[in-house]
Amino acid sequence: MRHKTRGLWLIGSIVALSACGSSSTTAGSSTAASPAASASPSSGAAALAKAAEYEGTYNGTWKNTTFNTTGSIKLTIRVDKNDSKVEMTLTLGGSVFGGTAPGPLLMDADPEDDGGLSIDDKLDAFGETQIDIDPQGNITWTSSDVPSPRVKSFTAKGIITGSAVKMTSDITFRDGSPVAHDTVELTK
Repeated sequence: MRHKTRGLWLIGSIVALSACGSSSTTAGSSTAASPAASASPSSGAAALAKAAEYEGTYNGTWKNTTFNTTGSIKLTIRVDKNDSKVEMTLTLGGSVFGGTAPGPLLMDADPEDDGGLSIDDKLDAFGETQIDIDPQGNITWTSSDVPSPRVKSFTAKGIITGSAVKMTSDITFRDGSPVAHDTVELTK
C-alpha cells in the first residue's frame, strides 16, 4: 500500500542530502500535511518488526565530493505499532543543493507486505520522490525533477542497519554540468 506522506522526508532517504557548489537555490520545507493511511494490523507486520531494529536517532555528515562541501545530518526513526506506521524526521545542515538547508523533513513510511518500507511523495525540496527500503535495508531514492533552477534530479542508493546508514548519491544539473556526487554516513 502506498500513500502520500506528511511533510517532507527523508530517510533516505536518509539520506541524502547534498550541497551543490555555490548555487543560490533554496531548498524549502513542506508546510502542507496529508493524513497518513494506516495499514491493517496484519499488513506489513514484517516491515514494522524490521523497522523496530532501525528505531532511534542516527547522527552524521553528508559530503558533496564534487564541490567539497559538507553538512550535518540527523535521522530519527520511530515505530508506531498501534497505528502500523514508521515516522521519520530528517534534519540537514549545510548548504543543501547550494542553498539554505530546509527545516526538519517529516515523513511516514508505508510498511509493505514484503517486509520493506515505502515513501511516495511530492517534497518541496526534491519534487516527486520515491524512496524504498527493502527487507535487507537497501535504500533507493529517486527524485527525477527537483524544483530548482539549477538541480534537475537527485538519486541515491545505500543501506540502513540497526547501527548505521551509508549512502551515495548523484545530482544532475539542468545546464548539463557534470554529475555531482555525495556520500552520507550516520551512526546510532
